[in-house]
Amino acid sequence: MRINCVKILSIVSLLISSTLFCLNLSGLYRPKPAIGKNPEKEIHHALYGPQQGKIIETRWSAFGQTDLVRYDNSPEYMDIYVDGTAGTPMFKFNGDLSNPDSVVNRLKIEFPGYFPFMFLKDGEKDSALIIGPGGGRDILLAAMGGVKKITAVEVNKDLVEMVRDYSWYNGHIYNGFGNVNIIVDEGRNFLRRQKENFDIIMLSLPVTNTSRSREGYALTENYLLTTDSINDYLNHLTENGRLVIVGHGDLSMLRLLSISLATLGKRGLDSTRAMKHMYLVGSRLYPVFVLKKTPFLQEEIFPRYRAMFKFGYDPLSSYFPFIQRWGTLNPALMSLGRGLRIFDEVLNEVEKLGHDISPVSDNSPFFYKFENGIPKPVSRVFVFSIVSILVIITVWSSLLQNNRYRIRKYSNKTDKATNPILHVVIFLMLGMGFMMVEISLIQKFVLFLGRPVLSMTVLLFSILGGAGMGSFWSKSVATDRSVKTITTAAFVTAILLLLYTFALKSIFSYFLGLDLAYRVLITVGLVIPLGFAMGFPFPLAIRFLKERLIDYLIPLMWGINGISSVMGSALTVIIAIDFGFTQVFLTAAGCYLSVSLIFKLIH
Repeated sequence: MRINCVKILSIVSLLISSTLFCLNLSGLYRPKPAIGKNPEKEIHHALYGPQQGKIIETRWSAFGQTDLVRYDNSPEYMDIYVDGTAGTPMFKFNGDLSNPDSVVNRLKIEFPGYFPFMFLKDGEKDSALIIGPGGGRDILLAAMGGVKKITAVEVNKDLVEMVRDYSWYNGHIYNGFGNVNIIVDEGRNFLRRQKENFDIIMLSLPVTNTSRSREGYALTENYLLTTDSINDYLNHLTENGRLVIVGHGDLSMLRLLSISLATLGKRGLDSTRAMKHMYLVGSRLYPVFVLKKTPFLQEEIFPRYRAMFKFGYDPLSSYFPFIQRWGTLNPALMSLGRGLRIFDEVLNEVEKLGHDISPVSDNSPFFYKFENGIPKPVSRVFVFSIVSILVIITVWSSLLQNNRYRIRKYSNKTDKATNPILHVVIFLMLGMGFMMVEISLIQKFVLFLGRPVLSMTVLLFSILGGAGMGSFWSKSVATDRSVKTITTAAFVTAILLLLYTFALKSIFSYFLGLDLAYRVLITVGLVIPLGFAMGFPFPLAIRFLKERLIDYLIPLMWGINGISSVMGSALTVIIAIDFGFTQVFLTAAGCYLSVSLIFKLIH
């Protein structure tokens, strides 16, 4: 009777989900989520603030929800939001760069991102790469600044199509200029595949987490702003080329300074010489950081320094090399530029104020983690997971104590295999290890595949598909070979993780120039064997409990494994922030190696 109930429940669930799926495909039932209700999202202020904006178009894809907001009181521009944040403006433009609309023309004065273009000479603006052009503002800036050839790389296909569909409004900025080439791709991945160098590489307001939320950490960070990315940008600049980044406040500028100094340090430049390669224009909302491949000359700096005052930018948040007058610029940065202090002293001072601006790399790409220590949401999840496991074990033990006859029946003090503590450790390691591998692989393959959503899709398909095949194949393992198979599979998983830890970077570099389809196939080929090996231990460990007549432990182990997966997610972020994703891989290898050793012990 119990089996029949389970079957009936399964059939009913399948029918309900299939019906809803068909209704959704037909268009008869498409529930609409509340948009803009969260006051912490940027779009909330756009819709319910003084401007009272209205969403006039929404597009959905795996990348997220893309909304176009119009303002009746400000018809000269619209805003595009991805998942309610990461807003980017789309300006009303007549298509004439020599005589643009007033709102576009005012960008030269009102938006700091135009500042670096004002001083470029012939030969310094032949080509520009814009990463994340959004609604087209940066393309307008570069075009008005006289850049001859503009390549713009945008990762969100829906956003590109939306801007193109509103060409009548934005002056055909995405498809009406012969010198502008729009490419749908992830910027850093695109850059690494190029042989061409650029006079300018520009990133404007780059939110580097794909969930568009600075509070999220797992599966969110990409690789636009790291020491490795700065190195890539420098490698793809012409001799007098420069990197231009429009940021999000003073802390983002300080971290940009931090990763730039670290990158130039690896190139043999001390802080004093490195500071001559950059300048910083302070602004309350949109500070600008400029890094030149070669040092700035004194005659290049003075016009920029004087223009900073002319346009009303904040001198105490700014820095220009060669400026000797104290009190006119940021004193800490002036001290660095004159060699009166080292950057570690600045790091320590900022840390005392509760902020972390230390350099971040591809191994730990958390650019927007400015708070000291582990983020509170992550630490809370980790602590909650530990408490939950302890509660489950305590409740289970209490319930089992009520049936002492059953304990005596199943217990065998001479058999190590019946020790519940060992099995708690086994299923704890399996849950944490699997989740660590899953998250780390998704992060690591973003640079190889280029698109965060594609990376997640391909990696989840590969690792879960491989694990499913391994679990299915485990049915054919003979009873007397269960322990040996678990030991071998866990050991093979650990070895593969160790190999991938040190080999993936070389593999990525070698195959990065291939077409996307081939890179996807290579990814599947690399991950499925790993998933296949990871698919054996869990079902065989469950079967082992039943074979040793301790199947009363199975519900507890399912619970331990489930919660340990949550713990593994939090622990992945904790280790990645403090050490890096490579160390997460090594920890995961340790988890599977522990499982292999424990089964070797109890065999």
